[in-house]
Amino acid sequence: MNFNLIKFNWWVFAAGLLYILPLILSSVDYTDDMGRTVSGYGWGIDGRFISTLIMQILSFNQWISPISPYTQILAAVITCLTGIISVNVIYKKEECVYFLSLILLTSPFYLENLSYKFDSLSMALSILLSVFPLLFIGKGYFIPISVASLTLSLAMYQTSAMVYFSIVLCYFIYRAQELSFSEFVKVSSSAFVSFLLSFLIYSSILKCVAGDVARSEFLSLDGVFINTILFRTHAYYDFYSYLLNSGYSLAFLPFAIVVIYSYFSNLIFGNESIIRRIFLYPLFTLMLLVLTMLPNIVLEEPWYTARTMIAFPFLIFGLSVICVKHAHKLVVFTSIFILYIYGYSISAVYSNVLKDNDKYDDFITTSITEAIISDSESGTNNVIIIGRSEYPQKTRNLYHVYPILYKLAPLYSTQDWSWGVKNLSRYTSLNYVYDARKRQEAYTNLCKNEIIKTTSLYTLRKSNEYYLVDFNKTKC
Repeated sequence: MNFNLIKFNWWVFAAGLLYILPLILSSVDYTDDMGRTVSGYGWGIDGRFISTLIMQILSFNQWISPISPYTQILAAVITCLTGIISVNVIYKKEECVYFLSLILLTSPFYLENLSYKFDSLSMALSILLSVFPLLFIGKGYFIPISVASLTLSLAMYQTSAMVYFSIVLCYFIYRAQELSFSEFVKVSSSAFVSFLLSFLIYSSILKCVAGDVARSEFLSLDGVFINTILFRTHAYYDFYSYLLNSGYSLAFLPFAIVVIYSYFSNLIFGNESIIRRIFLYPLFTLMLLVLTMLPNIVLEEPWYTARTMIAFPFLIFGLSVICVKHAHKLVVFTSIFILYIYGYSISAVYSNVLKDNDKYDDFITTSITEAIISDSESGTNNVIIIGRSEYPQKTRNLYHVYPILYKLAPLYSTQDWSWGVKNLSRYTSLNYVYDARKRQEAYTNLCKNEIIKTTSLYTLRKSNEYYLVDFNKTKC
């Protein structure tokens, strides 16, 4: 890659920093951030030992320190660089198409990745390493570079492997009209062998470093395998329906029209065989769609979170490659620009919701904490949450207008979720009760416990072992 491209596309980085500005200003600890801020632990349980190493180096300590917003700023810059490289992989010297470089950063699902003060940097580096090998596609050292890059990528964020295959598919889409079967087989086999070798190397290192990591195990091939796959695939209906119902359908409509026009333009005026014109673009697009869901489909322990949709922007990027080949660039860029406007808009809305939710959580936490420390002389107390806290007055309507917020900005104070208790532990040490049997006993015997405090938002009860925060305000 010509490094002058980075200088030429300085505006991409400027736009990226503008995009992440609302998130930086919100300055909210996002789920795992709450635990890492207090305990300084890494990602050993997740098999992401390079992520741990990077943050330890930046912290100059074994204890991982909160160095945000620099991690999030760097994550945005690296993601912009990944976008530029992705365009360069496909288009080489066509400078005008670098307008597409922001597709990755402005993906609505990617907002969750950027929200993590600790994780965002290693996630962004992992994506960069997944795209980087494609700069050398067709060269003799493509496989060794891919193996090295993917091994490091897997040790930072395993889901980024989907990005590697996604950018390969985008390359195939660009080459669709002149792609020979032998080239398809050669590139596909090289990519698959590279991933397989990197996965074996990563797994071997992981066993030495962290032993068996349950979260990296694959789904068992048993009698319910097919039903499990179908169920998990259907679970993604919520992700896409929530996004489309959040105004994205209107933003996406012009682009969808250009995509349909491009497909039929190729179908009618293309020079390749009719079979290729009918099936090749839809096949590659379907494969890109599957890659957005694949991690949670094949892993034993799925995590249905927006951050795992890391391949989604490459679905949009792949479709844009089709459009650039068959439609006027100005029309394509205009439709993409509308998606960018939506991305900046949802970034601002989301960041404000995070900030307002955090203020509300702080208000609730202060009230509950004052009651507990007034009643208890212990420095550490066990807490069980019953029900779920209400949405703050300032944000509850926004959840209806933008349903995607249900996936991006969850309410922490929720029954049977450890992060709810962690969120309440801002000013004193509160422990989540991990024993499901004990929690169930507490729910059953709720009315037998003494009321310590009651408000219009919750009732606080006390048993011999726990404090019970009842957001249902159960009538006994």
